[in-house]
Amino acid sequence: MSTEYYLKFLPEKNLKFDISRKIRKSLIEEHKLTRIIELLENQSNIENETVEVINKGVRGPYPDGSYCGFVFEEEFDFWKTLVEKFSTNGLLNLIFAEYLVQKDKHYERANEFYRKGFEIDFRLIGFIEPSWLDELIENNFEFRLVYLRLQKEQYEPEDFSELIDFLKDKYKSDPDKIIEIEKIDAS
Repeated sequence: MSTEYYLKFLPEKNLKFDISRKIRKSLIEEHKLTRIIELLENQSNIENETVEVINKGVRGPYPDGSYCGFVFEEEFDFWKTLVEKFSTNGLLNLIFAEYLVQKDKHYERANEFYRKGFEIDFRLIGFIEPSWLDELIENNFEFRLVYLRLQKEQYEPEDFSELIDFLKDKYKSDPDKIIEIEKIDAS
């Protein structure tokens, strides 16, 4: 597969921002991470749309860009540069957290970036690849609560009530966790 193949799912005509269109074109024609950094050099902020274009063009549908022809270490440095420049973009924080998980083989350093991303927009937890999401919420109750907030928005009341009952039973030995679950249920 190639960058061009994955970017066909984000057609140029559907992009609102000029910078997104420029980056899309550059990824297809030039295929250089350094060129993307150059295109973003004079930008003071970055929209999620632009991050999605970069993500799709660099990583395709996978957590790293091997299918798009990029080398992991170069990608890692690329995303680190972006998250340092645009630290208030939640999606960038999540993407960089995923790279840290791959690099470190655990979540310890990545949690800082997951936290920051979720503080910016808790709905971004739905962006995480499902198997990683399962592991993330199992390893960190704080992120289980973030996901619970998203589920409250998405689930039918009856289904959400069943989920609350399930979680209360699961954490019945920890009254502090039950209180946090009940806070989200009551909100």
